[in-house]
Amino acid sequence: TIFSHRDVGITDCPGNAAYAKLGEIRDLAARFLVPPGPPTLSDQLRGGAIFARWQAGGGDKGPLGAPTSPEAAAEGDARYATFERGAIYWSPATGANPLTGAIYAAWADLGYERGLLGLPTSGEIAEPLWVVQNFQHGTLNYDRESGRVTRVVEGVAQEVPPLPSGGPPIQLERFTPV
Repeated sequence: TIFSHRDVGITDCPGNAAYAKLGEIRDLAARFLVPPGPPTLSDQLRGGAIFARWQAGGGDKGPLGAPTSPEAAAEGDARYATFERGAIYWSPATGANPLTGAIYAAWADLGYERGLLGLPTSGEIAEPLWVVQNFQHGTLNYDRESGRVTRVVEGVAQEVPPLPSGGPPIQLERFTPV
């Protein structure tokens, strides 16, 4: 309840301007009585390095799209969050780096951060015929013409086989049982 002291007694206070605004003040105060809704996935990511990198890349309108998961634990001290078209992985050693498209799918098929490559240490680097992404222990190279992905570790190149029809494997910690 919001009311003016003049409503309960005669005063000498010159409150005409405030008295005229009481309806507006009541409306503003009423908004605070409505409990907030549950936080969105974007709200849950807010404040961390993953959120900052996602925002810097355009947020919902960027290449990753909207978040599809809250931030979660990965191997060791790493963290990740998934998005409509990829993911961002972060660790103190590598920083926050996005993964998308064929490189993300190949990296997932190779075991995510637990695989030979480890965590990403860069975003995608566009070359005229290739897209390259650096990882802790090598690179993945996407050939724009053929659509093939090549893993390079210690100077040895190996083509990554195409994904099975069901997509990359899902590690147990990456889904929630019903």
